[in-house]
Amino acid sequence: MEDKQKKIADFFGMPIPQSASLTIGQPDTPNTPNTHNTPKRTSRKPPRQKGITTNAYSGSWIGILLATPFLLLSVYVIFIYNFHEEEEGMPMQEVDYLPVNNYVFSEGMALVESKESKESQEGKKYGYINEDYHLVIPLTYDIAAPFQSGRALVVKDGLMGYINRKGIAEIPIIYSRIYGYSERLYCVQHKNKGWGYIDWDNNIIIPFGYPKALPFSEGLGAVENTFGSWGFVNHQNQMQIPFQYEEAMPFHGGLAAVKKDGKWGFITKSNRLAVPAIYDEIFDNNFLSNGGGKAKVRVKENFFYIDSKGKRLP
Repeated sequence: MEDKQKKIADFFGMPIPQSASLTIGQPDTPNTPNTHNTPKRTSRKPPRQKGITTNAYSGSWIGILLATPFLLLSVYVIFIYNFHEEEEGMPMQEVDYLPVNNYVFSEGMALVESKESKESQEGKKYGYINEDYHLVIPLTYDIAAPFQSGRALVVKDGLMGYINRKGIAEIPIIYSRIYGYSERLYCVQHKNKGWGYIDWDNNIIIPFGYPKALPFSEGLGAVENTFGSWGFVNHQNQMQIPFQYEEAMPFHGGLAAVKKDGKWGFITKSNRLAVPAIYDEIFDNNFLSNGGGKAKVRVKENFFYIDSKGKRLP
């Protein structure tokens, strides 16, 4: 038995327990006073064992190694994460801008304005920050809108254009007016050349030159000629409905509001008068392609809704 214990002790570098060397019937009571005047057994210091020896630090490095990730995680949660949570939505450093709409991000970008705008509307400038609250597009624009489809509409020195997330103008800032992207076209007013239509890449699809124009809808765009008459053209700039109306609105549900002889009505794409021109004003067109929907109109002091056949709705 002792040989077996000695082999185990030699393998782990540990001394044989004292109880293993006592005679059976003699309990190990080193702290019990000697009251029978029997000679005290002398204990010899065990010989130095080979292998790994025990000491105050034996095995502790393994525990430290295992505990280190948990200690680091605790420090992060207490001192870093909690602090960040308390300040979430706000930059951690001094900045030269103020939030617009409390840092509402759209496509990873948020609109910000210059600090001067807090005291005065004069000199207000807009720019954009990324989700790390770094100012990535400078505060140089007079008006700016949130990003959509990778672009943002901006205004500078009275002219409009679209920039990308790097601040590069993909639609040059040279237009006096830009309508939203519709049917693969922007309806734009060039600062010197009048109205026309461009595509996503700023290629001119319908040349500039119209005094007025409206966005394409259902394959047609309402345009005005130099005599003040309105008509409709297709994507190839071919006249589909002649210039014969005093005003016009885009098609919706197969019908477009037009004004003739001072009164408003609705025409079809074949230029047929579907709703008589008897209204003093038309406010909206919510007709549907299946013939449903309604439009709000005015006759003198009366405001009401009509269906796609001109019938007054209750």
